[in-house]
Amino acid sequence: MGDEVIAINHHPIDSIEKALFKYVPTDGDIETSKEQLLTGSMAFNIYYYLFLERPEAFVITFKTTRGMK
Repeated sequence: MGDEVIAINHHPIDSIEKALFKYVPTDGDIETSKEQLLTGSMAFNIYYYLFLERPEAFVITFKTTRGMK
């Protein structure tokens, strides 16, 4: 609790989110439903796998309540 993912495979979460938003179907440019879809289920994993990359391993950078890891 309180940890935050900063990057996956050296790609900042903001850029990953922006890239995935292109593939999430919604009405217009509404981002709230896109965020809900990607955070509320396994959809993030599936979209990442289908549209970004399929690495054999992941490098996850996260920030804990005590700092970066």
